[in-house]
Amino acid sequence: MFIGGFLCLAPKPFLSHTPPPMKKHSSAKNSNSIRPFSSIVFDGPERAAARAMLYPVGFKPEDFQKPLIGVASTWGMVTPCNMRIDKLAL
Repeated sequence: MFIGGFLCLAPKPFLSHTPPPMKKHSSAKNSNSIRPFSSIVFDGPERAAARAMLYPVGFKPEDFQKPLIGVASTWGMVTPCNMRIDKLAL
């Protein structure tokens, strides 16, 4: 690959590395669970980092037993490409 007139090569281990497949959790298939998708994101020791990021914004340990519902907005004044998205909602 040429970048700025220079040939850039990635190290060989980087080129041959394939990421491991994502773990499949049986909890999403469990129709009896009140939080089938939240459990994939927050349950288990491998998800401690995901839980740790939410404690500073006010989450308590009991909050992780409830379903988590996210609301997202693509609008923002940071970049010109997203500045007018709010007008589409009107």
